[in-house]
Amino acid sequence: MPKKIDEDATTGNKLLRLLQKLMTARGRLYVSDLAEELSCSRQTVARLVSEIEAVMGNRIASGIENHRKWYEYRNSGRNIPGVGIEEVRILSMCRDLADPYISDAVRDRLDAIIMDISVALLGEERFDSEYRKIFEPDFRFFSKGRIDYEPFAGIITEIEKGIRLNSVMDITYKSQKSSTIRNIKLIPRRFVCQNSALYVIGGSLKSDLSTVEKLRSLAVHRITGAEILRPAAGIAVPDADLGDFGLPWHDRLRTFVITFHPGSAVVYIRERIWCRDQKITDLPDGGIELSFATRSTPEVLSWCRGFGDAVASVVIDGKQVADIMKNDFLEHLS
Repeated sequence: MPKKIDEDATTGNKLLRLLQKLMTARGRLYVSDLAEELSCSRQTVARLVSEIEAVMGNRIASGIENHRKWYEYRNSGRNIPGVGIEEVRILSMCRDLADPYISDAVRDRLDAIIMDISVALLGEERFDSEYRKIFEPDFRFFSKGRIDYEPFAGIITEIEKGIRLNSVMDITYKSQKSSTIRNIKLIPRRFVCQNSALYVIGGSLKSDLSTVEKLRSLAVHRITGAEILRPAAGIAVPDADLGDFGLPWHDRLRTFVITFHPGSAVVYIRERIWCRDQKITDLPDGGIELSFATRSTPEVLSWCRGFGDAVASVVIDGKQVADIMKNDFLEHLS
């Protein structure tokens, strides 16, 4: 039996309660049950429904089933302010864009939410005809070398909780360069997606667990455990510059000047934004000079190697790198 509201509730209160039940219920509401829950007569329920219809129009269906009167709210597709089917298609596009980085459970929840909103907007009959347009959008996103994040769903959820609660976390991490597993005390700040991989950026702590040592980027797929230790109140963590060339691998900000020979690489560079403060300078021979400052030194050098002979020179902090193909390029820098 439905739980009764206060028997001394005002008519306005009962009207609002009835409206809420009608708009949130999935299926028919029987007058006898409504009268019991609202502590009123069946005639009062009918009168309240009439008042709702007078304001909202003909959206309340009614009928009799097994000698029992029922009401049901029928969605007209216009009761979600600012949301239409185009917004739902955009939401579907964003879901597809995030697809490589989310777990099956999150993906299923997103699909269910999109479906519920679509049915609410269109009604079941129109939804059936519009289904393909909503769930098979015109955009497709391809990710080469993608990582399966399903096994890391629990870790991602725990770190997300640590971000929300501003917590110090104990992160068990396996580095790419070493098979040794180590524990890092981290105050996580945000997740970042780059090159088909998901990273968490935060401040790693010194042994006193109260002072930030540096801003650190950790690959989620190399995290083997994540545990919240305590609140991080009072500990200041520098935020990552999302307009940087890449992830903040180093504390030091370095200035790069990269010269490209004339050719297709020049067109490719011009078409894109690589860093927030970048500057592109035309050269007399048809080449270009790309300059910016970044903490992503390893990524920049790896990126330069990908252009091969199209790169004429790389200058870091005023010093030219002798050979960008060497991994010990930092030895050239003081």
